[in-house]
Amino acid sequence: MSNRRSIRIFAILMIMSIASLLLPGCDSLTPDDSGAYEEGLAALANGDYTTALEKFQTAAEKDGRLVESCRGQGMVYFARGNYEYAVTMFDMALEEKDFPNPEFEEDVKYYKAESLEKSGQTKEAILLYEELAQGSRPAYANALIGRIYLNEEEEEKAFGFFDAAVEGCTDYEVFLLIYDACRDVRLEADGTEYLKQALLITPYSPKEHADLGRVYDCLEEDSKAIEHLQRAVDQGYLNAVPVLGSIYLDNDNIAAARSLYEDAMKAGLDSGKAMNGLALCAIAENKPDMALRYIEEGLNSSDDEIRRSLLFNEVIAYEDLQDFQTAREKAREFLQTYPNDEQMKREYKFLRRGL
Repeated sequence: MSNRRSIRIFAILMIMSIASLLLPGCDSLTPDDSGAYEEGLAALANGDYTTALEKFQTAAEKDGRLVESCRGQGMVYFARGNYEYAVTMFDMALEEKDFPNPEFEEDVKYYKAESLEKSGQTKEAILLYEELAQGSRPAYANALIGRIYLNEEEEEKAFGFFDAAVEGCTDYEVFLLIYDACRDVRLEADGTEYLKQALLITPYSPKEHADLGRVYDCLEEDSKAIEHLQRAVDQGYLNAVPVLGSIYLDNDNIAAARSLYEDAMKAGLDSGKAMNGLALCAIAENKPDMALRYIEEGLNSSDDEIRRSLLFNEVIAYEDLQDFQTAREKAREFLQTYPNDEQMKREYKFLRRGL
């Protein structure tokens, strides 16, 4: 998202990591399969990590799906930020070599590579990404290598890999990845130049329209972003709703944002996501009491990322109520659960200054 977006409002954006890489493993179950592995994937997608681990362990012990179970457990540890444990589980999956299909093996390697990167083992991550660059998504792998070099302040190498990644590329995610990588190291102007190249791609599917909308959002072209995101929503791609809602709120169109979330909830948007969006609308309207009611209802969600966003916005709502003592307590509890959240660290520092 653009750097115009307020750091005080933590909206959920659907990224590709867990949700878009949940490969089922096998095309069909054997007659005596308990279905535990599929249940584990569903729990993981909903952010219910405890249940997911239990189901993946059952899949290994009862159904003999060891390689898939190791992958699933690695994904749970990855989602929790326990990257070294994740690497161990992905290694166990790769050692089994009993892959349901080639895409499954590649998926495990991508997860392992990103886990290595996030745990600081960047040389090992680069080697694995270089191997993956020979596979089905070379542009994506090259962009990830470039991201590592950029974070290590080797800009010449980074931009070399970025250039290789975008040559002939038609995957919006690659351009957005490069833009985010550049923005994160304060090279947003360079990222913008790469992002502009994505405008030459023609979108066809609802997801592609949503991705193009995200591109226009980063370029601060709101009318075009709204056009493509709304088209994606109209075609049933509800993952576009949070981004579209945030743009409406940035433009003070609270009524449009509220209507968007209410309609999306009727169309099947997760109630936690809808409540989070409606809470943001209430915060924008300076109605923190109403925001807290939405947040309380939304916290019934089992999705950890939704709960994280709701809990962040809960702190903001108490601030707006000028109940700074409760806001400090909620911020401290938040950081106990999510200790690496930089936005909340800044918020908590602000709140502590008011002591």
